[in-house]
Amino acid sequence: MERADGAISAIEQIQLNKTGLAQEITDRGTEITRVEGLVSSEATTRATTDVALGDRVDQEIVNRQAAITSEAEARVAGDANEASLRDGAISTEVVNRNNAIAVETGNRQATDASETTARETAIDKLGFLSTAEAEGILYAGDYPFSFGMGNQSGPGYGLPIPFDFYLHKIAYTSNSIDTAPEITLKITNYPFDGSAAMVVMSSIAVVGKNSIHTHTPTAAG
Repeated sequence: MERADGAISAIEQIQLNKTGLAQEITDRGTEITRVEGLVSSEATTRATTDVALGDRVDQEIVNRQAAITSEAEARVAGDANEASLRDGAISTEVVNRNNAIAVETGNRQATDASETTARETAIDKLGFLSTAEAEGILYAGDYPFSFGMGNQSGPGYGLPIPFDFYLHKIAYTSNSIDTAPEITLKITNYPFDGSAAMVVMSSIAVVGKNSIHTHTPTAAG
């Protein structure tokens, strides 16, 4: 009820306050519902996003594992191929080196044979032959041979050779009643300049009636 002066009575004011409070409660409930809806929607969105992110992480793990496996297999295959190529290259090099060694060996053997033939030919052209004789009983440690005119050899006296030479071959003939004569000889070179004697052949076993020994010289006498 409104008075004439326009003032609102206390009852009317209480009624207005009650109505306003009810409306505020209703508005707050509506806002709470709206906020809860937003929160629920955000929670759903976040849950969906988390699931999608987890799926992407899982897929990335799978992809990385597949890439690592593929790279490992490629490296193993590459290493095996490189090892095979190296083995092939090594085998080829071994064959080539062996062939080269064989060729070089053949060339050296041919060269050595040619040099030997040339040396022997030169010796045959430039060599000389001397004959020594010995008669009677031979005693150990003596110088039994004579080189013409009956002069028996001795230390520093024997076959004079006034130039450098190589002892190439020695031939022996024995005229003995022994069926299998056997002696051991030593040949010593006494230089004309009086320097120390040099043993040319330290021990030559002569067995039988005839024998020929080829000497490989190491230096000129």
